[in-house]
Amino acid sequence: MSDDFAGKILQALDQRPPHELLDVLAEHLPTVVGTSRLWLADYEEATLEPLDFAEGGRQPSTSVDGPGAGRAFREQQPVIEEIAAGGVETGVSLHLPVTMRAERIGVLEVVLAERPDARQVDRLAMAATAVAYTVTAARRYTDTFELARRRRELELPAEMQWELLPVLAHDGPDFRLAGSVEPAYDIGGDNFDYSVEVSGVAFSLSDAMGHGTRAAMLSNLAVAAQRNARRHGDSLRQQVRAVNTAVHDSFGGEMFITGVFLQVERRTGRGWVVNAGHSLFWRLRGDQIAHVAVPPDLPAGLFAQTEYTAHPFEMAEGDRILLASDGVIEATDPEGEQYGTDRLRAHLLACANDPPTEVVRRLTTAVKDHARGHLADDATALCVDYRR
Repeated sequence: MSDDFAGKILQALDQRPPHELLDVLAEHLPTVVGTSRLWLADYEEATLEPLDFAEGGRQPSTSVDGPGAGRAFREQQPVIEEIAAGGVETGVSLHLPVTMRAERIGVLEVVLAERPDARQVDRLAMAATAVAYTVTAARRYTDTFELARRRRELELPAEMQWELLPVLAHDGPDFRLAGSVEPAYDIGGDNFDYSVEVSGVAFSLSDAMGHGTRAAMLSNLAVAAQRNARRHGDSLRQQVRAVNTAVHDSFGGEMFITGVFLQVERRTGRGWVVNAGHSLFWRLRGDQIAHVAVPPDLPAGLFAQTEYTAHPFEMAEGDRILLASDGVIEATDPEGEQYGTDRLRAHLLACANDPPTEVVRRLTTAVKDHARGHLADDATALCVDYRR
C-alpha cells in the first residue's frame, strides 16, 4: 500500500456512486484484503447491519454487545479475530471502527491472509475513516445508507426527528458529548441539540407536549427557533424567548415544550442555564452525583409574554453532566415500577469511565429493557464531559 492510499480511496469514493463503495475498497486494497464488509449501526445502536447492495433477502445482523465487529464498535479500537477451518488458521478478520470524529457510524471488516502489523492496521484504519466521511456526505443525496441501518420502518414522527437531530457525538480537546433517543423507530417529541463554537459549547434537551406527528412538528419548530436566534447572536435567554414566541404564535398556547438550555465557555467552564419547566439534570463530579436544581420558568409556548432567567452555571475539570427526558425516569416495568433516579445514579457511577457515547447508549438500552421494550414516552439523554 502506498503512503497516499487513503487519499486515493477517498478520491475514488467521491467519484463513484454509493452502491460501488465495496468495489472501491476491493480495488484499492487488493494486496492485503481477501473480502470486506461494511456494518452500519442501526438507529438504536443495538445491532450492526451489513451493507448489502445486492437485491434480495436481507443478511443477518450482529449485536453491538457481541465480539468482533460489536467490540470494535463499543471500544472504538481495531479488533483482530482468527479465522480457522478444520482447526487450522486460514487468516484473520480485522474489524475497524467507521467513525467521523466521535460519531460512530459502523465497522469495516476486512479479511487478511495473515495477521497485520501495526503499520498495516494504521493504514487500514485510515481507509475506515475515509469510508466514514464518505457515508456521512452521501446521506445528503442517497437513501442507501439510511435504509441499510433500519431493522424496520421508521414512523413518520421518528423520520422527522432523525432529520432534525445533530451529529450524535462530538469529541474535542475540552468538551465531549453524545446523545441518544429511544424508542428510535417511533420517537415523536424529544430532542437534543448542541453547537460547538470557538468560545464554548451550547447544548440543550427538550421534550415536546404529546406524541406523534404533532409533537414532532412542535419539536422541529422549537429547535429551529432556537438555532435561528443563536445564529443571530442572541443571548441564551433571548434564544429561549424566541422558542416561546414561535411556539405560542403557531399553537396559541394549546401546546408547549419543556427544556433545559445551557452555554458553557471552553476556557473557564463558566456559563448560563435556562430551565423552561424541566428538572432532569444531574452532575457527576468525582464519585459524587448531584441533582442540579435550577429555578424553573414556565414551559415554552404557554403564554406570549413569558420571560426567562439565565442562571450562572459552572463546570469544573472532569465534570460530567447528564440531561434526560422524563421518559427515562418514568419508564415503567410490567409490575408498575419506574426506572427511577436510583437506577439512573447507579448507571452513572457504573459508566463513570466510559465515554459519553456508551453512557447514553447503555442508559437508553437499560431503560428500554426495564420497560420490557414498551416505552410509554420517549427516553432521551445527553451526556456532556468537560476537561480543560
